[in-house]
Amino acid sequence: MKKWFLAIVLAGVILVTVGCGGGGGGGPVQNPESLDISVSPSQIDSGEATTVTLRVRGVSSSFVLKLSYPRGLRYEDFSSAVEQRNDVEVSLDPTEYRSEEVRYLVFFLSEDDFDENGDGEIVLRLRGENEAQGNISVDVDENDPNVSDSSEFDVDDPDFTSEKSKSIRVIG
Repeated sequence: MKKWFLAIVLAGVILVTVGCGGGGGGGPVQNPESLDISVSPSQIDSGEATTVTLRVRGVSSSFVLKLSYPRGLRYEDFSSAVEQRNDVEVSLDPTEYRSEEVRYLVFFLSEDDFDENGDGEIVLRLRGENEAQGNISVDVDENDPNVSDSSEFDVDDPDFTSEKSKSIRVIG
C-alpha cells in the first residue's frame, strides 16, 4: 500500500513539474522588448556634436535608462527627447553624473513617454570638449517604485552593465 501511495505522489509531483514548465511564461518580462543605439557621426572634432539615437520598442512599464560616455564629451542641455511615430515629441530631462573617467545620463521613463505601442526614439546630443576615445553605452534597469528616483543611481557604484554600445572618438 505504501508503495502505491508513494508512486501516486511521485507521479503527481512529476506531472505538476512538467506541466508548469512548458508555457514560456513565468519568467521576467523584458522591458523594453528591444533597444538599439546609433551614434552619428562617430568621429568628431573638439567643439562639434554627435547625435545619439536610442530606438526603444515594446515599453510596458517604468524603467531606468542609463547612458555612459567618455569624459571628453558633454551632454548638451535640453537636447534630449522621445520622438514617437505620430510626430509627437516628449522632452526629457535626464540627470547627469560625472566620475573620474566616465559620464552618465540617467533617465526615468514610463510607458506614457512612448506611443501607444510602447515605441519611440530617444534622441540627444553630446558635444566634444577634449580628445577622447571610447564607447557610448546603454543599460536598462527596472525602476523600483519603493526607491526615490534621486537615490536609485550612485555614480560611485553605478550598477552598469552595457547592453548595447557604439564607439565614439573626439579629435582634439
